[in-house]
Amino acid sequence: MNFHGRSGDKYHPQRFEVSRRETTPPANHADPCCGIPRLGTLTDRHARDHSERLSHFARDLRRRRISGEALGLVKDAVWAFLLAPVVIAVHRFVILDEITPAYTLPVGEPGFRVFFGWLFALKVFVGLPIDLLGILQTLNWSLRASTLVFAVALIAAVAVSLRLTILLPALAVEAPGATPSHALADTKGQALRILSLFLLALLPWVAVDIGSVLLLGPSAQITGTPLAMIFLVMGGVLQMIMLSITAVITSYAFMSLAAQVRRAAEPQAPA
Repeated sequence: MNFHGRSGDKYHPQRFEVSRRETTPPANHADPCCGIPRLGTLTDRHARDHSERLSHFARDLRRRRISGEALGLVKDAVWAFLLAPVVIAVHRFVILDEITPAYTLPVGEPGFRVFFGWLFALKVFVGLPIDLLGILQTLNWSLRASTLVFAVALIAAVAVSLRLTILLPALAVEAPGATPSHALADTKGQALRILSLFLLALLPWVAVDIGSVLLLGPSAQITGTPLAMIFLVMGGVLQMIMLSITAVITSYAFMSLAAQVRRAAEPQAPA
């Protein structure tokens, strides 16, 4: 059989080569049999989809964290605003023997606004280590590194808060020189003593809080159940008791340190 002399033969070599080249698919397109996509196309497409999902998840996580932080600040502000009159009343009762006749919110008084601002600031400052730990976990820090940073931040926050405890009673009674610098100077070397007073006074109530959680059981965490309502009321009462005890301790610490400062400022009588 002659494959070279007849131009119209269907087995002509040139026609065979052209037909074979036309049926060869380009790279990364469908396989010639059954139209199945090549592995490279699937891998690239899967990688792009995975990257887009991760990017969307990261943006959504950041938005939720920002929203959660903003909601937490609003909650702390409401807490400080509503409880500031109670704390001021306790301070003035302990230090000045003054009884507050009724619960009021004297927003127009500058002293109340300053006290509310510092109470809110201390509330936020104490919670900063928890927020820092959440940020480190979001950034995928290792457990050891995040725990170390959290421990250092917690110690620093507790130390500074203890040094500033006498600022609130000083503001409540409108004492002269009620500034953070004076509070830090007056409590120099007294942080451990103040901490021991807080621990001795508050640990029994913390134990009561933990015991109530264990006594009521997991059903107390279900919203709307009778046990959840009981747990909510008990939590509010315990929080009020612990807040009042904290105010009493800081008031006595303020009076004790103020007496020491006055004695140190008095001129010594000649021998």
